[in-house]
Amino acid sequence: MSILLRAALVVVLVWLLSWILFPAVGLILHPLLVLAVIILMVWLITDADQFSV
Repeated sequence: MSILLRAALVVVLVWLLSWILFPAVGLILHPLLVLAVIILMVWLITDADQFSV
């Protein structure tokens, strides 16, 4: 598992936990979700050659 994928998963988990446990803070931490999506896109673009057979 790539370090970028792990970072994206951690960011998503932190965002979800903050959204569930602290709803008011979840709105403030919404940029974490955007960051996770950006990290996942970079991971998919840079590691795309690993998916080839």
